Amino acid sequence: MTGRVLILTIVVLMTSVYAKRSRKLEDVACKPTDFYYDFTECDAGGGRWRVAIPSSVGCEGINPIIPPKRLDECFKSCEAGQFLNLETTECEECEPGSYSLGGGLRFDEWEPLPVGFKVQVEKFRSVFSSFGRQHLDVNCSKWGWRSKGDVILSQGGPCVATLLYSADLVKPGSLKFTYQYSDDSVLFQFQANSDQCESLREAEGSRWPPLTGEGVWRTEEIALRTGHNLFQWKTMGIDSHRPKPVLLKKIEIEGVGFTSSCLPCPGGTWNGDPGAKECKLCAKNTFTHRNSTKCSACGVDEYSEAGSSSCKQRPLCSASDFYQINTPCNSQNQTRILYKWVEPKICLAGLGSKELPPPSQYTECPPCNPGTEYRDGRCIPCSGNTFSDGLTPCRECPANTAPDTSHHLTQWYAWPDNIHSTCISPEDTGCNQSPAWQLNGDHVRSGKGHADWVYLVMTLTVDGFRGIGGIINGQLIEVGRLIFTFEMTCFHDCELLLMQGTTTKNATVIQRWVGSQRRQEFAHPILKNDSYSFSWAFQKVAWDAATSDGNLKDSWVNPGSPWSRDTTDDETVVKIYVINVTNSIDGGASSCVQCQDGFIYSKNLANANQKGSCITCSPGHFRATVKRTENETRKSGSPATAVKCLPCPKNSVTVGPFATNCTYCGPALISKDGLTCSTDCLIQMSFTQSEELHYSQVPEHSTIMLITLATVLMKKPSAIKMSPYHEGLNHKHRIQKWKH
Repeated sequence: MTGRVLILTIVVLMTSVYAKRSRKLEDVACKPTDFYYDFTECDAGGGRWRVAIPSSVGCEGINPIIPPKRLDECFKSCEAGQFLNLETTECEECEPGSYSLGGGLRFDEWEPLPVGFKVQVEKFRSVFSSFGRQHLDVNCSKWGWRSKGDVILSQGGPCVATLLYSADLVKPGSLKFTYQYSDDSVLFQFQANSDQCESLREAEGSRWPPLTGEGVWRTEEIALRTGHNLFQWKTMGIDSHRPKPVLLKKIEIEGVGFTSSCLPCPGGTWNGDPGAKECKLCAKNTFTHRNSTKCSACGVDEYSEAGSSSCKQRPLCSASDFYQINTPCNSQNQTRILYKWVEPKICLAGLGSKELPPPSQYTECPPCNPGTEYRDGRCIPCSGNTFSDGLTPCRECPANTAPDTSHHLTQWYAWPDNIHSTCISPEDTGCNQSPAWQLNGDHVRSGKGHADWVYLVMTLTVDGFRGIGGIINGQLIEVGRLIFTFEMTCFHDCELLLMQGTTTKNATVIQRWVGSQRRQEFAHPILKNDSYSFSWAFQKVAWDAATSDGNLKDSWVNPGSPWSRDTTDDETVVKIYVINVTNSIDGGASSCVQCQDGFIYSKNLANANQKGSCITCSPGHFRATVKRTENETRKSGSPATAVKCLPCPKNSVTVGPFATNCTYCGPALISKDGLTCSTDCLIQMSFTQSEELHYSQVPEHSTIMLITLATVLMKKPSAIKMSPYHEGLNHKHRIQKWKH
């Protein structure tokens, strides 16, 4: 009865409205477009009514052209690739050129900001406000979440920036968001609240999304309850330097019920089949407009990147469109310069264009880097107990010296095995097929042809260092040092980052340089022995220039055209001339160093834990000078004596790693390891019921000192005891007999 009363009420109201309107309007018959459709609230019978409601434009007649229709379910939804036809109340497939998520929402286009999203920015005042900031009174309108094509980003800064969206779920669903978060100087928080403003337990695990690294996308998924849900993505900077922004690429929400229409495929995408749940990206050098079923090819003098909605005119070739490389040294130890086009090649030959230069004449190959020698057509690090200045073959280090291994790079004609380069883009475009860093003889430089906003990254890996580092007498002890010489020329506000990572810690920023820099040397101490990776990341257009001042380059405004080949390529560049990582266990040696007092040179991998090194003698061993036999001296050509580590004689011990002899334990004492003296006597000890022996917290494997023995003898002259105790025996014992 309730449903019938509701429908009767709707009909009476509409009759009254149309009766008034019909007196003022001409005789115009009602059409389906004069109505829109909606559902009533769910009734006690577990269903609801689909009704036609008049739009703002009136027509003649008092009855809806489509009568009300009852659905026997409260929450009707369709599968992905379908929409709910409100006229027939049936699910139908999307037409080609469109798509649908069924009972979900997807946001992956951010210009303009999609309907329903809101951005709030407010000042933040706390203990952070006085840390690293010169001005508290900032203009927060310059900060906040900003739409940039297929991403929305927030740079942190001195203000709290919040992106908000709310959704009403008709059934349990989920939320997914794909993000990039690479700078820990920005706080990034996600919150999900119910209609009672309670924080959802399901979202607690995603409250602080983890760091992703440069160019890496991560997706978080949160289960949602039925009802109203509010979502917030917040950022705030906690330092004064220019942070990397947090990027949101895609947000998907499931469980919102039905969709009454399919969405058209955006420009640059297409699908040719009915019932699609997503659209496909157009390939390079093709394009589409909105709602397309296929991609069209660009003209012969045009080009486009994948996913473009239009083509651009190919420019005339210039010096920015090619780069030089040195060929490997041939059998005559000669090389020459070749020139290659930046790939993919988009420029055109024509009047006023630059042609690819011809190869140069053959010249003698340059010397190898210090610590390497020329062999089999390439420079290879010296191995074992050898060294080289890069001009001559590797040769043996003198007696009682060790190779001073390092990674010393001064010649840039071929890549060492432990260096690689890559291009990293926060978007899916911007990197081309050309090298991210290019060899240039006396230096290595940032590569040509890539988009201005990408990161050109060069990484050097080091296996470890000689020494353990640590703190001695309050002083930090270095195990090695990274030194490099560089310069930067910037057409825009470019940025260079030096980053360091280990096997146990992700890469972190050590130092950053912004804008043009004169040629200079930078040194960074290494204080802990570990395997390291050192990375140089260069970006031509810094993030704050692309998000704060409003004067954006065309390539930023239009992410579909990232190939901005202009004077930036020639005028914005970083050049690195020398890289030197000292005291490493890998690499090659350009010289040998004298073993320090108390050390000897060893090739024994078990002792030295490396190819060869000056080492101390292991516990239980001492340094001894031994004579070689005449046969050994004649065969090796070495001196008649040698310094070696020998084990201590029976029942003797060493007192330190630099000992040149061992000390005997004394009467009735023995040593089995060359470290401690003990006894194997069998001791009888007698106590009355009232006498007890207390001991506790004696260090593990330690030996009772003579004072302990004297104490026992004073208490019970017939009792003699010398034995190691173990830590943790902190309770009382009555001891009758023991043997050690």
